[in-house]
Amino acid sequence: MRVLFDGFWIEEGPISNRMVQLEVIKAWARTSSDEVHVVVDQAFTMERAEEIFGDLPITFHFVRRSLHPIFNTRSVSRIARRVNADEVVSHNFAPLFLPKSIRNKVFIHDVIFMRKPEWFTFAERLYLGLIPVLLRVARRSEIFTSSNTEAKLIEEQVKRGVTPVGLALESDFVKSTPCRPEALGASNTRYILSVGRINARKNLAVLLDAYMKSEIGAAGVKLCIVGEVSGLVGELASRIEAAISSGDVILLSRLTPGEMKYLYANTECFVFPSLDEGFGLPALESYVYSPMVIANDISVFHEILGSVGNYVDCESSAELAGALRAFLHTQTDPLQAPRKHSYSWEQTVFLMRGA
Repeated sequence: MRVLFDGFWIEEGPISNRMVQLEVIKAWARTSSDEVHVVVDQAFTMERAEEIFGDLPITFHFVRRSLHPIFNTRSVSRIARRVNADEVVSHNFAPLFLPKSIRNKVFIHDVIFMRKPEWFTFAERLYLGLIPVLLRVARRSEIFTSSNTEAKLIEEQVKRGVTPVGLALESDFVKSTPCRPEALGASNTRYILSVGRINARKNLAVLLDAYMKSEIGAAGVKLCIVGEVSGLVGELASRIEAAISSGDVILLSRLTPGEMKYLYANTECFVFPSLDEGFGLPALESYVYSPMVIANDISVFHEILGSVGNYVDCESSAELAGALRAFLHTQTDPLQAPRKHSYSWEQTVFLMRGA
């Protein structure tokens, strides 16, 4: 079978989205006998292809870069017809103009923008709003997403069946050797960790309030945030800058997989206060490597973290502050070995192929 993939994010894109796209393509090429084709930006080179995919049997098709919805509806559709593909696997935006002989499988990362539009900028809402529009036109598209929780929520919005297929840890992250980031400071620095984009949905404003109220900083425990500004921020950026200047907060970004593994494994507590997630890869990463996890009390975190999570109403800075104070009296030695979990890219691809 000949399968064509949307490779819009392969060279450049949101960190988590790019990782998911790459890992699905790699696992598909590695575990199936399908003929794998990928549509990529014309700036992508075969040298980069070899660096990323090694000797996996993949054929690349180079097209002019455009916005992702146009990339899929125009370029991916055109290449699918040219190579006589049996299936097309796209992300977020369903291709149009595919003949009935070609199945389209579209992976929707989440539709949080439909549930809580106030968390997004006008430009983001306009852009992401094309996801349901294209799904209504491409009625034959099969829809996939990461978690059971998100699958049910997407079904409510688009009135179509959605198949949850899970996600997994990044391959390079799993294989990496832990390496302490120099920017973390002295080797005896104690810290709690939070990872994710810096925007309204990630709820870092409440985390900052809770950290200050908890007074764990007085016990020598810093708040380490790993992320970059992305989307609706408001006054959050200036508040983080002020906290950095005071010495209470460490802000890191663009770390290596080994540096990220070190941070997860050596934190005294991982905190995930996000108000909503489609899956929440940091939840899975912390499940595997962090000794203690505090997470917002929402369904998707219960699904991913299970009994490992300590659940708190993270819309309340007082409740989160109480949880942070409590962890100081809890023994949180680093794990002797990573916790085992049931997620894998092979399973994700198996479920997508078998649908």
